[in-house]
Amino acid sequence: MINSSLAHIVLHRFLPYWPLFAVALVTGFVGGTAYLKLVTPVYEISAVVLIKDENKGVEEPSMIESLNVYASKKIVENEMEVIRSRTLVRQCVEKLGLCAAVFYQDEFGLSRSGYETCPVVAEVRNLRPRITPIPRVDFIYDEKQSTVRLGAEVYPLNEWRKFGNMEIRFVANPNLVERGEGPFFLSVLDPRSVADDIARRLEIIATSKLGTVVTVKLRDAVPSRGEQIVNAVVELYNCATSSEKSGLAASTLRLIEERIQNVEASLDSVERSIEAYKSNRGIVDLSEQGKLFLQNVGDNDQRLIEIDIQLAVLTKIEKYITAKNNAERLVPSTVGLADTRIVSLLEHLFEAEVQYETLRKTTAENNPILVALRDEVENLRPSILEYVKNQKVSLVASRDNLSSSNTRYETVLSQIPQKERELLEANRQQSIKNDVYTFLLQKREETALAYASSTSDAILIDAAEASLFPVAPNKMIVYSAAMIVSMLIVVSFICAKEVLTNKVLFRKDVEAATSYPVMGELSHARVGHSVFESASMSRIREQFCQLRSAIRMSPTDPRVIMVTSSISREGKSFVSSNLASSLGRLTKRVILIDFDLRSSRLTHLFELTANLGASDLLVGRSTLNEVIFETKIPFVHIIPTGRSAGNSTEILFNGCIPQLIEQLRERYDYVILDSPPVLPIADAFVVGACADMTLLVVRHNRTLIQMVEALDSNERLRDLKNVRIVFNDVKTRGASAIVGYGYGNNDAYDKRSALFESKSVFRILE
Repeated sequence: MINSSLAHIVLHRFLPYWPLFAVALVTGFVGGTAYLKLVTPVYEISAVVLIKDENKGVEEPSMIESLNVYASKKIVENEMEVIRSRTLVRQCVEKLGLCAAVFYQDEFGLSRSGYETCPVVAEVRNLRPRITPIPRVDFIYDEKQSTVRLGAEVYPLNEWRKFGNMEIRFVANPNLVERGEGPFFLSVLDPRSVADDIARRLEIIATSKLGTVVTVKLRDAVPSRGEQIVNAVVELYNCATSSEKSGLAASTLRLIEERIQNVEASLDSVERSIEAYKSNRGIVDLSEQGKLFLQNVGDNDQRLIEIDIQLAVLTKIEKYITAKNNAERLVPSTVGLADTRIVSLLEHLFEAEVQYETLRKTTAENNPILVALRDEVENLRPSILEYVKNQKVSLVASRDNLSSSNTRYETVLSQIPQKERELLEANRQQSIKNDVYTFLLQKREETALAYASSTSDAILIDAAEASLFPVAPNKMIVYSAAMIVSMLIVVSFICAKEVLTNKVLFRKDVEAATSYPVMGELSHARVGHSVFESASMSRIREQFCQLRSAIRMSPTDPRVIMVTSSISREGKSFVSSNLASSLGRLTKRVILIDFDLRSSRLTHLFELTANLGASDLLVGRSTLNEVIFETKIPFVHIIPTGRSAGNSTEILFNGCIPQLIEQLRERYDYVILDSPPVLPIADAFVVGACADMTLLVVRHNRTLIQMVEALDSNERLRDLKNVRIVFNDVKTRGASAIVGYGYGNNDAYDKRSALFESKSVFRILE
């Protein structure tokens, strides 16, 4: 039921205006086409990257992992933030030279990128951290001379020249696809604003929660430029991660090299002293007892050396843990430590600090991940420091025990001949230095292999590639929006014209506002005289014939009919004159009396020149026969208003009207009374007291709805007999001439006759 009512409202309210909607659709389509022609299309560039994360199942092969001893563990979410960080994007802007952009002006006067059409591009150096952007500088390229005229200056290609507070040079465009005609101009932009714009358009999307594959997306008006930006961002990210690991390996390698040089010098000194001792003392071999003691002392000394090395390493680690403001923050070497737990804890602390410093550059201080990393670092420091102190205490105790054992051995060795003992001491020093030297050489090779085999933490699966078709603007959305907006404008126009008005537009408005029935409807007429004299008024003639039939078929058989209205200019004179003409065509004798003494219209409609009329008859200046005049219409006579004789109300209230009406009843079949309006004055009620029927004219788009609503509450109007409403001047709506939808009763006239007799089939309202 609701859908049926809604469909009826749509059909009745909007369908007559279908030509306007058709024009709106065409206008919207043309507007959408123009918009798509003017706006710059945007393409989407995407690349697929695999980030190594062992927590999600991505690890390096065992061989590579054994070589890459300084590899750090990555978290995909953190690395996504690093990829789109301002620092990384700023490096991309500087690498691709995006601060100096060239443009050209198209045929519509719009600025378009000359990235692929301008024969030359500009390169800028010595950019300050903060520069004043140069929005536009026109230039002309002379291909024959290989020069660029920038204002009053001429710049040869490939030569740096001064340009404001920076240096600039023009080079051949390596991205030239199709040379444009220009005119071209140069814009120097702030690197920060360019980087911020790219970072805003750069999207890093994880393909799934469990995977480590991310998609790097960027929307750009130039596909090739967007591909270069995305590839450069991924490349710079790989370079940054590789540089981080290479720096750590290089620092360790330098430390080992320094230690090797010191041990080499010491070992050489010991070997030379043994050689000199044997030569001078003539020593060849030692006793078996001396060898046994020497072996024990050597083992203890080896352990003491290892303990000293471990204590030294633990001391450096302790300094590293307690030094919170160390600028370099390089992890000390853990070479010589036998306990793997302290190495694991130190690596864990280093990884947490690296992740914290990396994330701190790209996120806010209150980021949950950043706060968690900071808390983890602060919790690890005391644990490692306590563990280091315990290890040092244990090592010192072991060293004291070994020293005590060596003291005992030295007491025994003191009994061996001095020469043999001195030789054993020298050999012991040589063995210790040689073992240390071998250990350092091994660690140097491991570090060198790790430095040479450092791999990137990201693998580029699919290089950046632009979409084949633009992703913005969306043609379907643009066309749909343009057509919807144009149709909404038409709907707003119709609503403003018909809904947002306080005047009567539809017959249903009259029927809803008053209980008086509507007897007939009359269409809009462009003639001011009788519709029966116009060949193009067949439709309205038919409507008057229907009104005539309705009056004659009335049970009361009215012969005296008063035609009035609420206010003036609602068409009561038009209705009364044409109703009289319609009755006259039935060979009925009709008399038309103009009782509107204040504003007569009938005299002008019938083109009468007589001065006598109803006012003269009512005041006794003339007789009845003197004021009755013939008209051009057979069987229709008229009594005009006559000459003014003072107050019209006093004339109508002199009591002569009933007697006049009775006389006319005997001489005519129908008496039509054209009376004044009922609301402003009381003249109509004097005339209407003698009428058998009152036709109240309500005019389309003139009579206020409030006036129609006030008819039921008008006590004096109830005294009139058989009050009926005539809906006058009903105009067609939109294409109503064909579809038959108007403001009044859709079946009030024959649509076929209206179709063939209308001069303009599709007629839009004024």
